[in-house]
Amino acid sequence: MDEHELRKHVGIKIREFRIKRKITQKELGEKLGVKHNTISDYEQGLYNLDSYMLYKFANIFNKKVSDFFPQKK
Repeated sequence: MDEHELRKHVGIKIREFRIKRKITQKELGEKLGVKHNTISDYEQGLYNLDSYMLYKFANIFNKKVSDFFPQKK
């Protein structure tokens, strides 16, 4: 899996977890201290998440950081 595919996968997981929690991009952005369009960009896989931001997502969604990444086969 290349970097672009990994960003897309992480973005899909962010969207999935956000929808399961029934929160909007705007609400999630407020919790993270970013604008809703930044959340949209993360969900589309346009930006790499740094480790701190990924940790913040994991805390908000009550997930492990590893839950955002593909499972090994």
